Amino acid sequence: MLSIHPNRYQVAYSIPEEPPRWLRCVNYVNGAVGWAVGRLFVNKYFKEESKKAMEVMTNEVRQAFDGFLSQTEWMDSATKVLAKDKLAAMKKNIGYPDWLYNNTALDLEYKGLEFEEDTYFHNHLRWLKWIELKGFKKITEPVKKDRWIATPAVIDAYYHDELNTMVLPAGALQPPFWHDQQPMSLNYGGIGSFIGHAITHGFDDTGRMFDKDGNIKQWWDQSTITSFKEKTECMINQYDSYRLEEINKYVNGENTLTENIADNGAVKTSYDAFLKYEEKNGPGQRLPGLMQYNSKQLFFLNLAQVDCRVDRLSSLKAQVTAGSHAPGKWRVIGSIANYDEFSKVFSCPVGSVMNPVEKCTVW
Repeated sequence: MLSIHPNRYQVAYSIPEEPPRWLRCVNYVNGAVGWAVGRLFVNKYFKEESKKAMEVMTNEVRQAFDGFLSQTEWMDSATKVLAKDKLAAMKKNIGYPDWLYNNTALDLEYKGLEFEEDTYFHNHLRWLKWIELKGFKKITEPVKKDRWIATPAVIDAYYHDELNTMVLPAGALQPPFWHDQQPMSLNYGGIGSFIGHAITHGFDDTGRMFDKDGNIKQWWDQSTITSFKEKTECMINQYDSYRLEEINKYVNGENTLTENIADNGAVKTSYDAFLKYEEKNGPGQRLPGLMQYNSKQLFFLNLAQVDCRVDRLSSLKAQVTAGSHAPGKWRVIGSIANYDEFSKVFSCPVGSVMNPVEKCTVW
């Protein structure tokens, strides 16, 4: 009998079949010439008006976090001033860079790169050589702190410590995260929480080691660091107690601390910004088929929706063993169970899973 050897997708990802060729090709092209692909993507899916609306929301969530900084009691006054400076200096890459619609600039981005229609392997070799030479050239150039580091069609959102920059590509600014035609409750619960997550990363156990210019520096007072670590101990213990019944393992609160701090900060800052939005504009609309939920409840429903996923058992085991994020279920439960406003909105009894007596807060 012929033995059937598993393909690399089975071994690495426990996926029974390889992704279809068209998808692999699309991913390859986007990875190789992402700015050119991004130009086509934003033309169709992310207009200039959408970018302006996202700028406004980002500033609102930033202001909410600034308010939490002002109220923080465990941070000394001198460190608080520096933290506010870092927050004010935090840059934002939203959607796409302005130069993307400059044909000269876009052509210059791919200067020296040539492809031919019928030579895939040689095209790849040309691209490898081109990208390496481009990288070597940067060694002699000044570091550009305002550079874009993610192409527009990427579905991701994150914070870059060394650039003190939040990155929100156009690919991530789509439903259910954000859309200019969906209720603002969903937008704040979706992409608003992503913005809050990115901002909080600048002040978590890793972000605190980088100053406003992205340099590694201890700019927190030692007493503030001690108080911060005491607060994070609560969160470590909390997530250590979360058990994944499917694999009979517990979340690692130490490994996931950085992301857990950001998740908890995200829900509070985004919800605070949403409340201020409703103060100015009135209660938001309800959704057909979900009329029993008001706008505040819809905020939390979409916050949970963006982390809704189905994981293979092998993936869960790998994530619990070495992942920096808690599994989606516990990312949601952990962050909103710590938040009093959630318990008020859904009338959760004191002492229940979603409204524990002891709550952990950092920001």
